[in-house]
Amino acid sequence: MQGYLQKMAKKRHLKNAPIIEALLDIRVKLAKSFRVEKFETLKSDLSDSYPITERQEFLRQHHLDIKGKPQFSPLEEGITGYFYKTKDKKEIAQFRRDGFTFNRLHPYTEWDDLIAKTKNLWSLYKKIANPEAVTRLAVRYINNLKLPLPFGDFSEYLCVPPNIPEELPQAVNNFLNRITIYDSTQDIAANITQSLERGAQSSKNNNIIIILDIDVYRQGDFSMDNQEIWENFEKLRKMKNDIFFKYITEKTVRLFE
Repeated sequence: MQGYLQKMAKKRHLKNAPIIEALLDIRVKLAKSFRVEKFETLKSDLSDSYPITERQEFLRQHHLDIKGKPQFSPLEEGITGYFYKTKDKKEIAQFRRDGFTFNRLHPYTEWDDLIAKTKNLWSLYKKIANPEAVTRLAVRYINNLKLPLPFGDFSEYLCVPPNIPEELPQAVNNFLNRITIYDSTQDIAANITQSLERGAQSSKNNNIIIILDIDVYRQGDFSMDNQEIWENFEKLRKMKNDIFFKYITEKTVRLFE
């Protein structure tokens, strides 16, 4: 345990953070009578900042087994939401039946920018959809850790590296590690996924890419009061940061300063 604590990274601001996508997600319960097409009316309000509009649709066919013979119902189609994107497609505002999501793709800006835009767009969602309840809040950050080759062991860069018994070959072509942790004192859970990006090794750049995906969330029946929602997002962000720096070493952090 002492060795693990010594190599954990110290938390600080990273000028070149390895974030390839960050999102804030608010799941809701809407009245059954709500029509998703109402989100299309936001086109005029969002045209300056988010000029690209895309429908999120589903296509589904039910399968019924009648007396051992497969039967198929007619195709069912529908709209589940609308995506509004910036001209460069780096920001996406999702207005869906099950909730609202704001995505920011690489290059990452900063938390204050994300939360401010989420607040503005969420106010539009509330105005159009009038949610009955907020049921889930989440902060998700996906990081690409570009690690230089060669190195002796993944533990040089990762505090939770893939472990292989010494008697077996040590070369790793791929790995996936996923765990869900729960903080009972705050009622916050987190899905943490580490994986080696396939085909990530570059002979030109001589590196590999480790994906560190951190999805932190709270579930429940939240007040529609905005203050409670944003206070919870701050707690989720803090836990996300704690996880990030506890999963990587000081040697890794120095790559992104």
